[in-house]
Amino acid sequence: MTAIFLLPILFSVPLDLLDSLYQSGNYRMVIEEGESLLSLTEKKEERIAVLKIMAFSAVALAAEEEAKDYFRAILKIAPHFFLDSVTTSPKILNVFFKAKEEFNRMRREEGVVLSPLVYFYPGLFQLRTGKRTKGYFLTSLTTISAIGLLTGLVLTPIFHHSYLEKKSPEEIESAYHLYKLAYISREVFAVSLAFSYSLHLLDLKFSE
Repeated sequence: MTAIFLLPILFSVPLDLLDSLYQSGNYRMVIEEGESLLSLTEKKEERIAVLKIMAFSAVALAAEEEAKDYFRAILKIAPHFFLDSVTTSPKILNVFFKAKEEFNRMRREEGVVLSPLVYFYPGLFQLRTGKRTKGYFLTSLTTISAIGLLTGLVLTPIFHHSYLEKKSPEEIESAYHLYKLAYISREVFAVSLAFSYSLHLLDLKFSE
């Protein structure tokens, strides 16, 4: 290992070399050099960068348990760390999500409690535990349903009152259609919100 790796002030240089080793397929060397780099820095961002490329290399070597160890080490530093699902390969994402689920399970067993909001609002728990697709689906469905339901709760009585005040047949028919639309929308969004919470509660149950 060259002397440049021993100079923390030039940490970005050996990190670039580590990336070069990874790009050239020298995965085991990445891990060996990465271990040396970790001993040179206590900076959060630098340790995460090194551990990340070490985890990627372990996945490439089909060393899943080793890769999960590196990912869990990252999560200990930054519990909300995540990988870009667009630019990261599905194989790496799969190992990362396994590591994140195990990490969160260990935290729960150790008594580390997530914010109550994570359990109350559908999708947040799933996002925090690595279930990104389910998490995005539930948060989107819940948010849209909640907004739609609140809008319906406000507009339905307003349109109903307006409908009762109309006198001419044309005005009555027009006002009735608005009232009916608001009423149906309110009921549909109420059902979709209940559906979202049902999926969320089932997921919490089977995640225990």
